[in-house]
Amino acid sequence: MTCGARRIRLRTRALILVPAVVAWCAALPGVAAPGEPSVHPRVQFKTTHGDFVLELDGEKAPRTVANFARYVEDRFYDGTVFHRVLKGKLIQGGVYTGKMEPRSDGLRDGIGNEASGLTNARGTIAMYRELGRPGSAAAEFYINLSENHALDKALDGTPYTVFGRVVEGMESVDRIGGVAVGTHPAYAAGRSHVVPRAAVVIRSASLLAPVDLAALEARAAAIDKERDAADRAPEQNAAANLMRVVADLEKETGRPLIQTPSGLRYADLRTGKGGSPTEEDKIELNFRGMLADGTILNDTFEDPEPAVKRVGELIRGLREGVTSMGEGGRRVFIVPPELAFGEDGVAGRIPPNATLIFEVDLLRIMP
Repeated sequence: MTCGARRIRLRTRALILVPAVVAWCAALPGVAAPGEPSVHPRVQFKTTHGDFVLELDGEKAPRTVANFARYVEDRFYDGTVFHRVLKGKLIQGGVYTGKMEPRSDGLRDGIGNEASGLTNARGTIAMYRELGRPGSAAAEFYINLSENHALDKALDGTPYTVFGRVVEGMESVDRIGGVAVGTHPAYAAGRSHVVPRAAVVIRSASLLAPVDLAALEARAAAIDKERDAADRAPEQNAAANLMRVVADLEKETGRPLIQTPSGLRYADLRTGKGGSPTEEDKIELNFRGMLADGTILNDTFEDPEPAVKRVGELIRGLREGVTSMGEGGRRVFIVPPELAFGEDGVAGRIPPNATLIFEVDLLRIMP
């Protein structure tokens, strides 16, 4: 029984009890008293197979909740059907009509994907979107009949946005999940055995309390700020580590690092007495490469034999730096991203826009 229904019945008994009941309803977690705006709005669905109530989580997925609530307020879902039933998995609906025609009137552009942190547990609701298009979620949604945690990270690597749960009438959802299904020529070219043989119609979807859009916008802005700070943290830490490396090198050598016009910086730990290699030469060398945070990428100093490389095959920053070294020299380089692996990085090893540090011991130029 909803709080609204309880209040109506009590009014018929004794009007004096109404204020106490209102206070009791408002005190329930996630439940707003009728008329009170909320970031956890409840939505009632009435269907041909029974009714259910959703509670949406605007704390975790504010933009998705605002988008969904707007479709409800616009009565967009009224008359649409649950067009896809995966037995024991999920039911999906919100866009197709009883004739299996997608409703376009009132359909808005997709919204950005929200990594809400909520999982695809039984009874949760999430937005449907196209694989490879995280921003394509619009009006279509699905409700999980079971623990579908494979959907917490889809095949394209991005989770589907879970934004609420069924709080009343899960038996109706299960009833929809148990209907007989078949194919339909207007859906998936008649190849998908998931369409209910008898239409499961959403008669109406309505908000049980107003949505606090201002609070949802504020929460979305706060989440953006938190994520921006988290995204910047590794970059800031790397910059701080890099500054420490520079300071240590300058202290060790007793002079400022040399910076070339390209942005390459270096310090000589030992000046080579031999000639300098060209890009066509093969050289014998030992080297240690690392990220600015100290993560070691390569280290040949402990190998039984030194490395042999053609200078022209090295990354741009090292090509420039090594060709100005003398044979027998030892030098530390700080290689900016544009002279290393740039904005692409190396998958699984080097982040995008990474500054790299190399210590190179040029042993000899090979004949």
